[in-house]
Amino acid sequence: DQGRIFVCDYFYVMFEKNVDLLKKFLTDALSVDQLIDSLDEAMEKSFVSPKYYEAEKDFDFDPEKVVREETAIGNFFVDCVRRAADTEVCLLPSSAILGNILKGPFTEVQLCGLLADGNYTFVSVRAGGLADRIRRSTELLLLSGASTDASGRLCRNGVPFDDEKVVYALIPEDIAEDLSGWIVRKGSSRTLYSLVGEFDLGDTVSPPGKDGRYGRLPA
Repeated sequence: DQGRIFVCDYFYVMFEKNVDLLKKFLTDALSVDQLIDSLDEAMEKSFVSPKYYEAEKDFDFDPEKVVREETAIGNFFVDCVRRAADTEVCLLPSSAILGNILKGPFTEVQLCGLLADGNYTFVSVRAGGLADRIRRSTELLLLSGASTDASGRLCRNGVPFDDEKVVYALIPEDIAEDLSGWIVRKGSSRTLYSLVGEFDLGDTVSPPGKDGRYGRLPA
């Protein structure tokens, strides 16, 4: 009889610091009206005008191609995530990219709208396990900080990694669970949306070039 409140993915972008208010509502400590009033007040106190970025041209998102081959938008997002996470290597499922960056202005919230959120884990993992998981994937796992050769081994500057080499990486939580036998150390987790807030984009962005980082692609 108090109505309903629907929480979309953008909640974590806009209200993450105020998530305790939602918890109070779920435990009946706040009514719907009290929750809305409290969120409005919190947002007014913390409001900052959104920063606008400028895309100099359209990127190349295609829902069929992005999961099968190297694309500029795939390279852009996985490289941005790795730099924000400050790791040697990063894996990002290509299916996490949902739309295109179009020429013109855009905000951080709009950038989040182009991605499916998810939990990602910091790990120290042996290169052999990481390479094997990439080979077994039915979709292209976007890779930054390394490349793959024709046999699917991880490489850097054309030199294959030893299978026992330990690399510091950010990978999806489910892949971390799958690689538990290869992981030397498991660290904290972050949501993808929280990392978007730490992208270092500058004022303008352009589609990056394709660098041939995938020597082996999904069948």
